[in-house]
Amino acid sequence: MDTTKDLLMDPEQIKALEDAIDKRVSVRKYHETPLEEGVLDKLSAFIRHLQVPFEHDVHLELVKSNNFYYFKEPQDTCLIGIPNRGFDHQAAAGFVGELFILYAVSLGLSTCWYGHYKHKGVDAVKEQLGMGYDVISITPIGYQEHGFQLSEKIFSNRRRPAHKNLTKDSLSEFPDYIWEGLTAAGKAPSAMNSQCWNFKVTKSEDYWTVEIFKPMEYTHFKWDYPDVDVGTAAAHFWLSVCRSGHEPIVRLGSNEWHGKWTFMLPFV
Repeated sequence: MDTTKDLLMDPEQIKALEDAIDKRVSVRKYHETPLEEGVLDKLSAFIRHLQVPFEHDVHLELVKSNNFYYFKEPQDTCLIGIPNRGFDHQAAAGFVGELFILYAVSLGLSTCWYGHYKHKGVDAVKEQLGMGYDVISITPIGYQEHGFQLSEKIFSNRRRPAHKNLTKDSLSEFPDYIWEGLTAAGKAPSAMNSQCWNFKVTKSEDYWTVEIFKPMEYTHFKWDYPDVDVGTAAAHFWLSVCRSGHEPIVRLGSNEWHGKWTFMLPFV
């Protein structure tokens, strides 16, 4: 009998991933110690059986690190690959990659999103993702070596309260579970803690609708793919509302400015 059911349909798995939101930090200094026995198998199984509520072409691949980072690296890395840099592909990479990172954190591992700029070592292994795929980001996977980290001194971990991310045309009164979801979304990682997302909540006869997207005018001086960041926020929102017992209809689209996440939540 096949016991490898869809991991994210398991309420205990959803709980573990959402709990990891408050535990995860971006770690940039690692022990060279190999992962404990069985951990890579668990990570591989998660990748194989992970299902999300939308169609996507994101590929995750575990490889050995090979001087990929500017900091002391662990032995293992996960490549996050997409077939092109379209806004919807970027956003899907953020969603899927963040679920993987949260799973790793739930196993007691340290990680960080590491935006991929051209690197010979990464280019040499990206063919493992499949024909036509490119690496949008990578994450180290290992155990933190405690000590001074420059990034901790430069970038704040503070988050804006959820209401500060609401658009002017959004409703401001809605159920608590949506507020909780937006608060979880606001805890998502982003390049230099830029928090490049807006939230819009509307109401129809049958649904609450929540939209998460990058502001049209937003640009980052270094990171060219902020829709990846918005995808991480969408993943946090999805986990939170699922844990509260709701099953949103999830749609991922894009226009000429950005990808846009739409969550339709039926009235109960």
